[in-house]
Amino acid sequence: MTERPPGRSRLPWIIGGIAVLLLLACGGSVLAAAWALGAFRPDATERLQRHFGLADVSSPESIAAGLKAKLPIGTPEAGVDAFLDRCGIGKDPLSSCYPPDASGTIVCRFELDPESFGLVKESYGVFFHLDGQGRLAEVSVQKWLTGL
Repeated sequence: MTERPPGRSRLPWIIGGIAVLLLLACGGSVLAAAWALGAFRPDATERLQRHFGLADVSSPESIAAGLKAKLPIGTPEAGVDAFLDRCGIGKDPLSSCYPPDASGTIVCRFELDPESFGLVKESYGVFFHLDGQGRLAEVSVQKWLTGL
């Protein structure tokens, strides 16, 4: 019976272990690069959904309907302001809220994240239209796409 030279039977295991370590290192590098590029950051839709606590953000119409369910038509301006403050609009660098303009419209914007990864990015404008008595008359939402 012929004996194997010492250490010969361990060689495939050593090579396999090195290959696994290299694959893990490459995979980790890819995930780190994706994280650094913003691939895992919440986009404007996710941020809008989180701020307002909405279940359905599949379309501008569904966003407006969800907002009207939370903030009924006829709500006074002070109630709208309090709602937007509770939602944290304007308290992060990618959302903002502007007081009523001459037409009585409060504008909230959810901007695209310039550091996130993606060829096409979205941002939103949420418009709270007040009537002549300073009460909520309508909510409308516009989705804007930027990129290729």
